Amino acid sequence: MLQAGLLRSSTHWPGVVDNALFTNLGNPPGSVARSVYHRPIDTFTDAAWASALATGALSSMNRERFDTLVSVYDTIHFLEKTRELEDRAATTLSPLGWPIELTPEIRTEMLRAVYDIDRSRFAFAFMNAGELAATMRQLGWDDRAEIDRSIAENQRDTAERGLRFRPCIAPEQNPFGSPANR
Repeated sequence: MLQAGLLRSSTHWPGVVDNALFTNLGNPPGSVARSVYHRPIDTFTDAAWASALATGALSSMNRERFDTLVSVYDTIHFLEKTRELEDRAATTLSPLGWPIELTPEIRTEMLRAVYDIDRSRFAFAFMNAGELAATMRQLGWDDRAEIDRSIAENQRDTAERGLRFRPCIAPEQNPFGSPANR
């Protein structure tokens, strides 16, 4: 929808009032301004990895295990950078929530942001969380309980705020397995 609207010849942008994720906005938490592209808050960090590399804590590790860790943290780093790209693009697109006049420069900037969001969504869809979780389990990490807790907390928060997701929004799934699969 954004791309099609930006490619029209009109310089007047009417603003976007529909939310891409929710059929209603319920009681959002102290929202400053609506946005045209809402996204979840994902936390990807490689701080432990960077610290272990800097201190030499990994120097005596078995080479095969080290290679597996490199793969895991490469994936986490990729997800972190992709999230940052998507966040910057969402910020760039935020003025489209209101009526504005599209100068050629603004239109170009917005189309670039649409491309960045499309690219980041493709990257997130391409990633296989189950494979990453399986690799982490091989290393002795199993975050099922923590992720189950986070999913339940998100569901409670969504219900308390009266938000209703659009039917196309898939519910969160734990890549380490659901309680029924333990």
